Amino acid sequence: MQGGVASLAIQRSPLRRVGRISVAHPAAYCTAAVAIQYNFDKLHELMNTVTQKTGRGMLFVAALLVLGLLTWFFSGKLDQQQNPNQQVQSLQHAETVEVSLQPNRQGHYVFTGRINGKDVDFLVDTGATQVALPEATARRLGLPRLADTAFNTANGVSHGYLTMLDTLEIGNIRLTDVRAGVAPNMDGPVLLGMSALKQLELRQTNEQLILRQTRGTL
Repeated sequence: MQGGVASLAIQRSPLRRVGRISVAHPAAYCTAAVAIQYNFDKLHELMNTVTQKTGRGMLFVAALLVLGLLTWFFSGKLDQQQNPNQQVQSLQHAETVEVSLQPNRQGHYVFTGRINGKDVDFLVDTGATQVALPEATARRLGLPRLADTAFNTANGVSHGYLTMLDTLEIGNIRLTDVRAGVAPNMDGPVLLGMSALKQLELRQTNEQLILRQTRGTL
């Protein structure tokens, strides 16, 4: 009998194993429930923190995107106001090619053309005896240095050098072998002077400047 009692006592004893809850000990349920609720609360708190940080991060990224888009938009508007002829329109006739230029807000005729096949911004200047380029633009285009020269400017005499443009294009107008000068202290657009303009007919109407090239000079 003692062996039987001892056996019964062992069966009624609480079962304990590491990492496992015994169904024979009711108090373990309460401990487990508290632990699960605690872990759930911690997990919920962690998820809220991550969500808040992610939300703030997304708002910051969205603000940067909006700022970038606004900068791009207004930059384009300013460029368009400074140079309203970024896409030059040409009108082809049987004997002539015409280009119409719109003035910018300052009343100047600024447009995008090409020198030796590369895009360049120009400013029409009938007071310049020849096409004049900033030295940085000449270097970018790889223009040759032919001879030293001097320029008369509003600030006095400036020294530079002469060069030759293989091609100068204004829309579908195309000039070849155009003499030009390079001024080291000059910046801004290329001045479209008389060494190019003398090969064209100029007419101003309704604030537009019409440049015309006849077939004999095509």
